[in-house]
Amino acid sequence: MNVFLNVPLVMAFLIVTLVPFFYRTEVFTAYEYLEKRFDTKTRVLTSLLFLVSRGLATGVVLFAPALVLSVVTGWDTNITIVLMAVIAVAYTVLGGISAVIWTDVIQMFVLWFGAGLSIFIIVGALPAEGQGVIAVASQAGLLDSLNFNLDPTITYGIWAGVLGGFFLHAAYFGCDQSQIQRVLTSASIKQSKMSLMVGGFLLFPQMLLFLFIGIMLFAFYQHVGPPQLDNINELFPRFVVEYLPVGISGLVIAGVFAAAMSSLDSALNSLAAVTVRDFYAKFFKPKADEKHYLNVSRWATIFWGLYAMIFAFFAGNFGPVIETVNKIGYLSRILHDWASLPLGAR
Repeated sequence: MNVFLNVPLVMAFLIVTLVPFFYRTEVFTAYEYLEKRFDTKTRVLTSLLFLVSRGLATGVVLFAPALVLSVVTGWDTNITIVLMAVIAVAYTVLGGISAVIWTDVIQMFVLWFGAGLSIFIIVGALPAEGQGVIAVASQAGLLDSLNFNLDPTITYGIWAGVLGGFFLHAAYFGCDQSQIQRVLTSASIKQSKMSLMVGGFLLFPQMLLFLFIGIMLFAFYQHVGPPQLDNINELFPRFVVEYLPVGISGLVIAGVFAAAMSSLDSALNSLAAVTVRDFYAKFFKPKADEKHYLNVSRWATIFWGLYAMIFAFFAGNFGPVIETVNKIGYLSRILHDWASLPLGAR
């Protein structure tokens, strides 16, 4: 949670600096600028690192809704991974960035509704309607990161999250194609700035909401006893299936799907855009018409869907989903920063 405290400040920084900058450069992907600033090799290397790392992270994101569907239906996880991949690829191929944006809007409302409903149900299921939850979480060390101590040896603390998170999010929201594509495809600079502003103010309370759900869920299982799980990622889906009424559980599951699919379709679209713009159009068909590029981008989306699906088969072996995504993202951003340096500085 600490790293999200600075998101409004990061968005303000991007609105003043990178949004006008990218519009002036008239690029289609974030990596096109690197060729203008440095050389073709830098652009190609950075784009390639983005494709490989984002493809892997997309596989983890694909695993999340597939696992939920597996818990709900009792189907094998590999089958649900294939099913979710087909659904995500299909509407991204057919609708492109427009489908991504509009489905993300709908999914956001479903997500918030499902999260709020989950908290309401969990609070009602706890003794004394949730009293003492904070004490239980504190005793278990779940709130240790809420530490204002300036000691630099503390692994998790408020100041480490605020300072380190600023650069982390500035790189992610300002330079990662999966995020900056929303800025580049807006009709005007004003709309781009507005989208970043709204996202900046909504992201932190959203993450706070998820954190609160986790704390409440921990307190709940302290009360009823820990469940028998094959995978820690099954914890929340199993609570929904086993403890919520049928109609309500469906709404909450829909919220979980919304969260995962929102990230999945954006990633697939950005992977296809970088593939076409930074490789295909650059080296193979530099003067083809837009219809040709559109068809190639659809095939690229299918390819990256298969790539993510293959990695998703193994994603459950790497621990909690959120930690796996963050590890891949952290490594990819280090490699991106290194690749963006001129050759003499590496």
